Amino acid sequence: MLLPFEKIISQSKYQEIFSKSFEDIAMEFTKITDYTEPYSILRKLNQNLFSLMKKGEHEIALPLKLIKPISEISEVPIMDILEELEQLNESIQNKIKNEVLVESAFDRRLYPGLLELSFFEPLMKGLFRKYQLGEEYYERLFSSTNRWSYPQPCGCDWQALDNNRKDPESCSSCSAHTAFFSHSSIIIHRNFSQHANQPLPPNRRKELEESFHIQQFIWKEVKTSGMVKIAATIYHLLGCNKFLWDKPSYTVKDIWENYPSTVSIDEMSETLNRLMSGRDWKDYVDLKGRKNNLITELKNGKVITIYGEGATGKTELVYQSLDDIVNSGDFSFDYLLPFTFKGNQQGELNDEGELTLVNHQGWDAKSEFTQILDVLSSKCSIPIRDGTDSDERFQRAADFLATQKVCMIVDNHETVDANDPERSFDRLLKEFTEHPDFSSSHTRIILTTRVKPDEKRIGKSIKMKYLSFEEMSQLSRLRSNWLAINNRDRGFHLNLHDENDNHWIDLQNWLTDELNHQLEIELAGHPRVVFIAVYAAMFKNEQRKSLKEIIKHLIEDARKGQNSEDSPNPLRSLMTYISSRSFTYIPDVESNYQVIAELARLHEFSDNELIMYCHQGNVHYSKLKQDLSNLNLIIETETGYSFRTRYHSQDLLEFLNETYGPLKAKGSRFKWWSSKLQDMNLRPIPWNKLQHLTINNPGQPTEEIPTTIRENLLLLEDEQFTQVNFDSVIKLVSCLRICLEQINSSQDTHQILADKDSRAYLQNFELFCLLSIKSAIIGLSKLPKITLPLNQFNSLTNMIHKMSNSIKEGSTSSTSWIEIEESLLGLMSKICINSRKYSNDTSASLHTLWNLSKSYLGEHPQYAICIGNRLLNHAGKNTDQEIMQTILDIDLNFDKDEMESLVKFLQPYGEYLWHNSDYSLESTDVKKFLNPLLELVPDDVFSKLETIVNDIHVSKGILSGTIANTVHKMSIKSINNLNYNAAEVEVQILAVVSKQEGEEIFEHYLCRHLEIREVKKTSPESPITSLDNNLSIEMTSQNHKRRKLSQISRDEMWELLSSHPFTKILASDLLGPQLRRIAQEKGFSGTWAKWKKKHFRKASFPDVIDTISEGSWSTREEKAGVWSISRGSRPFSEKELAAFTKKIQKFLDSDAAIGLGFGLAGTPVRKHSHKTRKIANNIKPLRGTARPFNQVKEEE
Repeated sequence: MLLPFEKIISQSKYQEIFSKSFEDIAMEFTKITDYTEPYSILRKLNQNLFSLMKKGEHEIALPLKLIKPISEISEVPIMDILEELEQLNESIQNKIKNEVLVESAFDRRLYPGLLELSFFEPLMKGLFRKYQLGEEYYERLFSSTNRWSYPQPCGCDWQALDNNRKDPESCSSCSAHTAFFSHSSIIIHRNFSQHANQPLPPNRRKELEESFHIQQFIWKEVKTSGMVKIAATIYHLLGCNKFLWDKPSYTVKDIWENYPSTVSIDEMSETLNRLMSGRDWKDYVDLKGRKNNLITELKNGKVITIYGEGATGKTELVYQSLDDIVNSGDFSFDYLLPFTFKGNQQGELNDEGELTLVNHQGWDAKSEFTQILDVLSSKCSIPIRDGTDSDERFQRAADFLATQKVCMIVDNHETVDANDPERSFDRLLKEFTEHPDFSSSHTRIILTTRVKPDEKRIGKSIKMKYLSFEEMSQLSRLRSNWLAINNRDRGFHLNLHDENDNHWIDLQNWLTDELNHQLEIELAGHPRVVFIAVYAAMFKNEQRKSLKEIIKHLIEDARKGQNSEDSPNPLRSLMTYISSRSFTYIPDVESNYQVIAELARLHEFSDNELIMYCHQGNVHYSKLKQDLSNLNLIIETETGYSFRTRYHSQDLLEFLNETYGPLKAKGSRFKWWSSKLQDMNLRPIPWNKLQHLTINNPGQPTEEIPTTIRENLLLLEDEQFTQVNFDSVIKLVSCLRICLEQINSSQDTHQILADKDSRAYLQNFELFCLLSIKSAIIGLSKLPKITLPLNQFNSLTNMIHKMSNSIKEGSTSSTSWIEIEESLLGLMSKICINSRKYSNDTSASLHTLWNLSKSYLGEHPQYAICIGNRLLNHAGKNTDQEIMQTILDIDLNFDKDEMESLVKFLQPYGEYLWHNSDYSLESTDVKKFLNPLLELVPDDVFSKLETIVNDIHVSKGILSGTIANTVHKMSIKSINNLNYNAAEVEVQILAVVSKQEGEEIFEHYLCRHLEIREVKKTSPESPITSLDNNLSIEMTSQNHKRRKLSQISRDEMWELLSSHPFTKILASDLLGPQLRRIAQEKGFSGTWAKWKKKHFRKASFPDVIDTISEGSWSTREEKAGVWSISRGSRPFSEKELAAFTKKIQKFLDSDAAIGLGFGLAGTPVRKHSHKTRKIANNIKPLRGTARPFNQVKEEE
């Protein structure tokens, strides 16, 4: 690139300038400056050249290898060229040395001196011919006047004028002012710019007008790039390569073939305009810095991949960024190559959810990668050796990218990447990065894709961000205005375009308050969802609902997967458009489809369920999870993972069925029950159907029940069968319950058994229904004992509620009814203990369970404890008070094992009591609740402990301080007028909350005051005065033997961290309590912060994790300051494999996979291992053994 002309070639203003008249230009100072800029650049170049020649630092000379091509084109002998350049250099040097030639007159001598060279005119005309510029432009570009011959034919005496250093009056016959490259043009345009605010003399105005009209023609025909090539040739002849080029050209041919080959801004803008011409919508909302981020990455890197869901604006982001880059002049390219793999099969989506044809205007549409490879290879200047050699094509394509300034866009890359096992594009990127000229290359490659690239992808990957709440509101407003302008002939149901600022501010505030879950935020933050909502509000809204209501309705339907022919949800088409293309990109789907189908049936699944299904299908579960996440098919939830919407899981199941055939396998075993379900839904039930659904004797042994019925009853009790056929089993129970209700209703009996002959089977059919319900409930109770997926949790709650009502109305004296109630209580116990956290989707079910649990407070108070735990702080103040009072009234008469299981559920009540001013910790009812826990729950929350607290301060009745020799904090309520600096305290722990500081989590103990004693002086070696001396000595000895964590190497730290099994974990959890636990077990003491400070003092957190894991773990900032760590999809190390094998085996082994559970009547189904919480080495429980270092894990 000719550096002084870089600004000219990267701007598009010259086409605009020469489209105006001279009068328009002369009226504005800025236009005059822009118009005269090329002459200012030439003038500055000449000044620099004069300065160097005057200092003796430059000569007008060229080496022989550069003169040879000049000789070939001009047909002038090489020696003649050498001699003439030497004479020109000597002439100018002498005049400068003798001070005959001064800087202000240098232009007058330089250009005429070039024109006098015998090879100059044939050289320029030869170049014009060779590169199809046209010889006729020579006269317009260079003065035909020979300044060194006089008198002129027109009578002008140039010698006299030169001696007086004056220009003649304008003479169109002999003056050089009409030629672009002449001293006269430089002088008159320099003066025009410097004296822009002064009136022009008539002769100068005439000269400028004549020059302007000539240039109008030149700039139009020759174009910017041609003018720069000509200027480059002139200064090449003057030997100025070394200080004009960022990469010097080698010959004059290189100038015209390779330098400067930059596409002008006009040409770049024209291409971009063609690309963007097919868009009706042109407003761009970006308040999160997407465009600036991409521009920054383009400045710093050569390969950028933008990934995200379909229709989120990836291509538009490229348009906007390139448009800014081109017009700012920050970048210039030799080639702009926009390729797309988007076809009409994928299409474009409109506001009504209809697919339209793709607009390919401006794009070079391709169907496979080899077509792009051919285009790139064909532009390489290296001669082709073998056109069929694939390796050569890759090398040529990479050479073209590395040696030329290319801007290449590849849109919808995932379309071909999924069907290319050889990863051809990644191979090209590898060839490109390994090219010798890669580091100096100015090429930029931008890819857009729906699939998150893996760790092997070269370059920077940028995830397309969803809209923020402010952006949603702003985009809604802009879209409503656009729809109003473009639909003037249509009636509006809602005049959104007339709303004022307050309406849109209110919408933003509503979005901020209403959308709490990440899934809701991402759904509403999809630009297409905003378009659909605004369109629906304005044109599909006969009920005149507000935009808020429409957005909420769309999101709810999307989450539930609701859609009907009568009321179609336009999001259905959007979700299909987004996800359907992604299914074919799932890696190894041919071998994994059975497992993927099982997960799609669940819709929501936990980490353990994912492990179980992958283990059964021999699938690498970490890789499968990563693959589904990369395609944006699943997201993380509080209990595991979920498909983004019901549409995603439903469409995926349909795709798998259509591609690989109906997935029968285990589901086909429900065939018998399916047929009986159809029969029982008939009203009335024909006797010939009913006779096969009877059991003759209520006390009949199981083995005597008809074989078919017995086998299918046992099938209902099978855990795996129930899991696969969950929805069908729930429908079966509902049908059986309705049959029982009608049998026991004298008014409805005739509806089910109208036929007189069938009434003989009434009692036997009732018994069949009772036993079938019992078997189904037993099977449902065997579902994996973890937090249930949302659909299962809500369905089971609804079933329990309705069955409970039926039991109350049924024949309670019947043995079968009693057994059903016992089975139902067992299922309810499991539902309560493994209930989901509070959300909009679980609110109704949790309230239902709470009301049910109050019915069983006498026999099963644990139900209320568990469900109240979920509702507390979410259901409103009145309900919170009702829950708290109910819990306080419970008689905690549990044995040790039961109490251990309930501690987890009791902790929120302790925290609520500590924070809520409505309850005094010294009140009778509160003490009645807390005191029994001191005796029943050793070594855990609610236990009694003593320790030393330092740095004490008391405020508003709360003592706060730091537990001695730890980083943990303690706050004790109900303390007044205390002036201790350190104290030995005896407290009851009410709650332990985590507090994040940097990348670690520390614990804060909220306690109830029991006893406190001042400590005058504390020895750091033996801080606890009341501890048993032997125990204190043992602890001190152990501490002395421990190695400091900060002293271990990076490899040793990796060994510790990788021994903890996880797929994704909060960094503060892994590097805080988990690392401290592992380190304690291995004999280390210390914290992550101190280790990092020693080994990575200035490195960022992501860089530290990337370094010690050697790129196998990735980090993500979930929100400001909160990082998570994820394992990659690479094979496990031995340590990781051992940890995961242990976790999988734990889940698959009998009761080891079970979280917390109670028997049918509330009896624990198993004894739990003793759980203890390590607070510090200086904490002593009043009962039991010393606490081992073991962090209590949240089982959720």
